[in-house]
Amino acid sequence: MGGENDVLGDAFLLEKALSNLVKNAMEFSSPGGRVDIRVRARSEAIEIAVSDRGAGIPGYAKARIFDRFYAQPKPGGHKGSGLGLSFVREIAALMSGTIVITSQEGDDTNASLILPKA
Repeated sequence: MGGENDVLGDAFLLEKALSNLVKNAMEFSSPGGRVDIRVRARSEAIEIAVSDRGAGIPGYAKARIFDRFYAQPKPGGHKGSGLGLSFVREIAALMSGTIVITSQEGDDTNASLILPKA
């Protein structure tokens, strides 16, 4: 039985998308920083927003953050595979949704997974 705020999609894929967004927020957040997760019902969609308190995304990287194998150095100099956000975008598309990332260099980053209601 579905509710008015349910989304239609694959639970496994949704879990992978959300875990990637939370992991990224944790890894790019400032030491001792906070990660916020908010869920908001819109008229036709559900928005799941994950925000960090990190250094933001550099201007030169914004156009490439969804590219496969493109990775920004994490605090401490380590790099990921560069696959996470490209997978999140693919999962959002498979579920007829979208992913929107807003960030200013030197400021917080917000990733919003927006999925249509079932």
